[in-house]
Amino acid sequence: MRHLYSGMLVSSVALLDGNPRPDETQVMDALGGVLCRCTGYRKIVRAVLEANRPESVPVTHVENGPVGQRVARLDGRKKVLGQDIFGADEWPEDSLLLRVVRSPHHRAEFTFGDLEAYRRANPGVHGIFTARDVPAKIASA
Repeated sequence: MRHLYSGMLVSSVALLDGNPRPDETQVMDALGGVLCRCTGYRKIVRAVLEANRPESVPVTHVENGPVGQRVARLDGRKKVLGQDIFGADEWPEDSLLLRVVRSPHHRAEFTFGDLEAYRRANPGVHGIFTARDVPAKIASA
C-alpha cells in the first residue's frame, strides 16, 4: 500500500521544520505552488500560523453537559498520524500514474529541452505531455 501525502501538509511541515513561527507572508510563499481542491486556503494558512502557538482560548468543561465539551473524533488519530486511507491512497499495482508539473510562476516562459531523450533515460516514464498535447476549449461569449 502506498500513501500520498497532501502537498499542503508536506509543504507546511517543511516550513515549520525550518521556521517554527512563520509569519503570514512566509506561509503564503511556502504554500503558493500547492493547489488544493478540498478546502479554502485561509483556514490552512491560519492553521500553519497557529501550529506552534499555545492554545489561546481555554476550553471550559461543563460537568455532565454537552456545551463546552470536546467532541470525540473517531477518525482524528489516523488522520493526524497519516494512517487514514483516502481515495487517492491506493490504486491497482499495474496502474499508470500521472504526475502534473506546474510552474510556480503565473507568468513565465521556459523551454523543456529534449523531452523524448528524458523519457528514454527514465524507463518508468511512459509518456510526457505538454499543453500542446491537450486540446483547448474556448468559451463562447
